[in-house]
Amino acid sequence: GVGMLPVICVVIGAELPIFGRLVRTATLKVRELPYVDAAESMGATRAWVLRKHVVPNILDAVIVQLALSASMAVFISSAMNFIGIGVRPPSPSLGGVLAGAMAQLGTNDMYAIGPLLVIVMLVLGFQLIAQALLAERRHGGDAS
Repeated sequence: GVGMLPVICVVIGAELPIFGRLVRTATLKVRELPYVDAAESMGATRAWVLRKHVVPNILDAVIVQLALSASMAVFISSAMNFIGIGVRPPSPSLGGVLAGAMAQLGTNDMYAIGPLLVIVMLVLGFQLIAQALLAERRHGGDAS
C-alpha cells in the first residue's frame, strides 16, 4: 500500500536485522572479557553484568549504527516517495518533490537540486549528531 505506515515498515524491516547482528556480536565479544568473568565469579547476577558492563560497552556501536540507519531511512523514504509507493500528495516528502521536479529538469535544473541538497544535509546532520554524541560519551560530558 501507500502512505506513511508502509514506509516505516520498510525502513524498520531493512534496519532491524543489522541492529540484531550488531548487538549480538558486540554482546558476545564483551561477555568474553576478563572483568565480566571476574564479576560473575564474585556473585554478580546476569542482569547486573548486563546493565553495568555489557550495555555501556556496546552503546557506542549502537549509536554509530543508529546514525547510519537514520541516514539510510532518509534515502529509503525518499526513494519510495520518488517512485510513488510512499506518502501521497498533498503530504510533503523529499522524494515527491524530486519526482515533481523531474518534469522541469530540462528547463530548470534548480528544481531538482534543492531536494537533493536537503537530503545531503540531512545525512550529514545525522552523522554530525552521532559524532558529537560519541565524543561527549568518550569525554564524560566535559565542556572543554
